[in-house]
Amino acid sequence: MKASLIRAGLLALVFLLHVPVIWAAPGETLIVGDASGSMKGYAKASANRLSSFYQLLYRNASVPQLAALTSDPGTGSGRIAAVPQASFFAAQGSYRGDTDLTFALQYIQQQEGIGLLVTDGMQSGGMYMRVKDEMLKMVRDGWGVWLVAVKLPFDGTYDPEQTIDLEVLKPTIEQCSRQDDPRAAITYKPGSNRFYNYAGMKPLLLFVLTKDIQAGRELTQKLDFNLKSDPQYSSQVAELAPLFYRGVGFAPTQPVSDYIHLEETADQVVIRSDTVDGQRIKEVDVPVTWLAGEPPLPQPFAETPTYSPPGTVSWIEDEPQVATEDNDPEGKQAPGRFKVMFVSEISTLRRIFCILPFVSCESAKTDALKLEIWTIFQETQSPWWASINTDNSYECPSRVYKLTELARDLAQAAKERINPESHKVVKSLKLIVGPI
Repeated sequence: MKASLIRAGLLALVFLLHVPVIWAAPGETLIVGDASGSMKGYAKASANRLSSFYQLLYRNASVPQLAALTSDPGTGSGRIAAVPQASFFAAQGSYRGDTDLTFALQYIQQQEGIGLLVTDGMQSGGMYMRVKDEMLKMVRDGWGVWLVAVKLPFDGTYDPEQTIDLEVLKPTIEQCSRQDDPRAAITYKPGSNRFYNYAGMKPLLLFVLTKDIQAGRELTQKLDFNLKSDPQYSSQVAELAPLFYRGVGFAPTQPVSDYIHLEETADQVVIRSDTVDGQRIKEVDVPVTWLAGEPPLPQPFAETPTYSPPGTVSWIEDEPQVATEDNDPEGKQAPGRFKVMFVSEISTLRRIFCILPFVSCESAKTDALKLEIWTIFQETQSPWWASINTDNSYECPSRVYKLTELARDLAQAAKERINPESHKVVKSLKLIVGPI
């Protein structure tokens, strides 16, 4: 089995070096696997599982094309080339040298279909910043970005891409590795001040990239479902851009007290309140509703309704209160409602003289109560990607360098593109007291 995998890797590598680059047309999916040397440990520790992972991507994608991100042997420049089958990624001989993830992102942007990029991340600060800047550019240009993380066995050289004092850092490296995987093992080469071997579980990242937001979201959901259905994988998923925007609006106003009649349009309610019942204080409720359902995928920012305190109105003694529904205290199905308590009375003189034909028994209040609502995006507390994040490149080979920052910054760019604060909705309430 091992010999056949080596032969397959050598044949695939020869094929890769002689096959021209490929393109994804509309409706097609380009699946690009990072073939850098740092990925070799996945093939060594979990060849079959890695091959099955690429097969799963291939089966679920529309008109899929498999390709590898490699580098030209002569110039060292980035290269995307077709590979014959998923078993290419299971062979250790398929992985060598360095690759340029920024080149892969730029290449995918030239495609018209969906791009899937499989990689182990970025160890160096320089590469990380280049990748993040390119992905920020994509988000600001309307690209959707979804992240899938799959933990796979890994056994290979880990390169922190900088000189380190292994004698000093050994305890920290081993503590972090075994915290994530109690069976992890770290081995060191005598005299090395940079490289060491890590054997244990390690996240493999998949980025789904496309301008077709619906197609990208649906594919990510399909992949998530099938990965979670397969016991050999432990996976997590998130939408980093464009973010699912629910938005809020007002539902029809509801009378709570008796002898109230409502005349309502999209942005205004006229409350007609009769004094025949002798109730000075009456109430109407103005429900707030989500304009869309809950986000189909986890995301770095949670959408929360907010409102401006209404200004002073003569017929309101206390500021309207916002209440949640008893059966939905977190507001997932309905954000809540404004409880508007108002004064239903007319002056004594009007009440006495309205029997005269030229005196109206109605008292129309000249000032309106304006309710204004919108949503804000607030950072999710304890997101799953924080558990596989590391803020340096040398202490935690079982984690991904700066993943939390990458997710947050891409989502922030997506939030700025939505600009939810600009989608304010106003409902104006006017009061007329008198016979209905």
